[in-house]
Amino acid sequence: MATARYDALGIGNAIVDIVARAEEDFLLKQGMHKGTMALIDEARAKAIYAAMGPAVEISGGSAANLEGYLWDPKDAKDAFLKAAKIAHQSDRKVALSLSDAFCVDRWRDEFLHLMRSGTVDLIFANEAELTTLYQTADFDTAIAALHKDIDTAVITRSEKGCLVLGPDGTEAVPAFPVDRVVDTTGAGDLFAAGFLSGLARGADDRTCGRLGALAAAEVIQHLGARPEASLKDLAAENGLLG
Repeated sequence: MATARYDALGIGNAIVDIVARAEEDFLLKQGMHKGTMALIDEARAKAIYAAMGPAVEISGGSAANLEGYLWDPKDAKDAFLKAAKIAHQSDRKVALSLSDAFCVDRWRDEFLHLMRSGTVDLIFANEAELTTLYQTADFDTAIAALHKDIDTAVITRSEKGCLVLGPDGTEAVPAFPVDRVVDTTGAGDLFAAGFLSGLARGADDRTCGRLGALAAAEVIQHLGARPEASLKDLAAENGLLG
């Protein structure tokens, strides 16, 4: 078998983030909900841009977690399924992020089928996405259900770190401390990228989780979803690269 050229392949939307500071009353007037995504048309976008303050344009990072948003357009869904089939034929793993709770609401049954059918090998989700997936307010109940549906999953819990659910048990990994939180845009994306980089190198669950937490910690300390420091250097400084 030929040597693989890449450690990981990201399939997703080439998003550009437009980041602006806003007060709570602006969000209320615009009918926006923190931590969620809404699909809007061009006219609505223009209206928001006109109403908000100065913004910074920065390339996004959502392709780093094979995002669940791909389940909205049919062509993207077909591309994901084709890529997953090719990956498994080449003895590779497929990871998917649930993206946000509203996305899970739209595609709950299909996401569960992807997991139960083995189309997806690894799920990334935060607490809200997980409890929405299993339609329960109880975190432990959702974790128990998740254990039955997929071999490997990572649940991010903000400042509480993450849980890595694997065939050999559950690993709780703490978050990396930060001086201050500036912007959480891209935190999930960078976490997934860090975790997958460790997984591609054969690292154990805890090391993968620490790499994800380190990448997320870097990106939330400045605006935008792109790291400003070398993640490779940070990993080496923290003893996470062999």
